[in-house]
Amino acid sequence: MTALLLPDVVRFALSARLTHVSRRDLRAPAATTSDAYRGGHGTQSVIRTADDALAYARMPATYAAVVSALAAAKAHLGDVELRSLLDFGAGTGAASIASSRALPALDAVTLVEPNKPMAELGAALVREAGINARLLVDDATRAAKLFRADVVAISYRLRAGRYKYHLRYMYFVLY
Repeated sequence: MTALLLPDVVRFALSARLTHVSRRDLRAPAATTSDAYRGGHGTQSVIRTADDALAYARMPATYAAVVSALAAAKAHLGDVELRSLLDFGAGTGAASIASSRALPALDAVTLVEPNKPMAELGAALVREAGINARLLVDDATRAAKLFRADVVAISYRLRAGRYKYHLRYMYFVLY
């Protein structure tokens, strides 16, 4: 099984980005973003800068959750090789990094993130983790029409009629 700890290269990359800003200065933007999510809003109105994106970078928990979910899925799939990932709401790239570690045959990764500062942080961290991924700074609607994948990760809010669903992580394994 893939380790549940965030890979060292990613932890070091995050730490390097945090050296120029006080953790105290990140508390308010992190709280604002959390409140926006809890209130059913996305990141566009609250994550406007690279520091805002860093304030919300909760990668260790995300990484561990995705590794666990994929381990359970792989137990049911047997020897099926999953080669492509479409990561909707990619954010910091944690789901893509975890997927690349848990799915050794994965060779095509597409990050889809509508928030530009989050997309840029995610793409950089994914690249530093040694993953060659394409990035689409756009919403899921356009990406769903452009790309196909064996695995689809969704980690953003869905709206259906008057009901709102905030999905922490949902994986669809398609083969």
